[in-house]
Amino acid sequence: MTGKKPSKFASAERSSADQIAAEHKSVSQHILKDPFARKMMDLVMEIVMVLDKNRQVVACNQALCNLLESKDDKGILGKRVGEVFHCIHADPETGGCGTGESCKLCGAVLAMLAAQAQDKGTYSEKCTIIQSNTGDAIELAVSASAFDIDGESYTLFVVLDISDQKRRKEMEHIFFHDVLNISGMIKGLSEMLKKGNEESFPVVAEHIVIATHRLISEIEMQRSLSLAENGELEPNIVPVYSLELIQNLVDTYVSYHVAEGKKLVIDSSSKDHEFESDPVLLSRIVGNMIKNALEASEEGGVVTIGCRKRDGSVEFWVHNDSVIPKAARIQIFKRSFTTKGSDRGFGTYGMKLLSERYLKGKVDFESARGKGTTFYARYPA
Repeated sequence: MTGKKPSKFASAERSSADQIAAEHKSVSQHILKDPFARKMMDLVMEIVMVLDKNRQVVACNQALCNLLESKDDKGILGKRVGEVFHCIHADPETGGCGTGESCKLCGAVLAMLAAQAQDKGTYSEKCTIIQSNTGDAIELAVSASAFDIDGESYTLFVVLDISDQKRRKEMEHIFFHDVLNISGMIKGLSEMLKKGNEESFPVVAEHIVIATHRLISEIEMQRSLSLAENGELEPNIVPVYSLELIQNLVDTYVSYHVAEGKKLVIDSSSKDHEFESDPVLLSRIVGNMIKNALEASEEGGVVTIGCRKRDGSVEFWVHNDSVIPKAARIQIFKRSFTTKGSDRGFGTYGMKLLSERYLKGKVDFESARGKGTTFYARYPA
């Protein structure tokens, strides 16, 4: 085995290249040499891997080679699953797949460890991987089952990409949830207009206009995310003025239900910086930061918004006094992560996707007791 490396979860120990070669030969002789077994592995649509006790690949089927556009498995053997799929938490220099803080919540690692510990049964989980090479988020359904060959323990690991299936479900759920909520608001206001007196007409009409703009904004947001995930979004790059943008957002969000009983203020040090970007996408990103901060704030809380020039970039930031729990911090930009209930995980993921893939920006955050939470979005000036 190679030298030990620190780990915050599963063992960081790795099998040497010679051990991987010997294990590959053993598995091939006992399983893959059988024409029927080989044919079965290569015909199934799922990705199939055989892992050794250190969670490294010692054999795989053709589906994985096809996915990685590889002629054979030579470049795959010895890697761990997160390394095969370019997981952002699978840096081999720091121990590799399974050894980081985030790995404690990874369904793939949990399934492997459960199979290794129990030596019988099949353990199924789901996991989200954000890929370091593309920034894409992929959703996987995984299953693991342990078996022995010549006294050595191995794990049969099966992977099914369910990204499209989950994406459609989430898109439908979010779209219908948000649109029905706002449509119900418009219906209620319309009934008030019908039954009310002339003195109340201007106030109710103004609320209808605001609600209608929100409805259109929600529809456009879902459309943008759908196009963005399919690589079909075309940003409209024009001059943008940072202070003007956040002032418009504050004027919009101060009327939202989530802002009731809370203060929404612009930091006094903010200045108007001109730069080129897509104002619609920017408004959705920074607007989502504001909305999240308002939702996280208690009644009487203050949400502060600012913009500044920093290291050659224009930076927008939104601060609130709440603290994000550690378990949420380590997975906050995953596509399916949410603290708002089932299938409500597009906010922070959408911010990152639109910023980093389409606006050449960077989204990050800080959260600590006594300091609260601040989200940052930086774009080239």
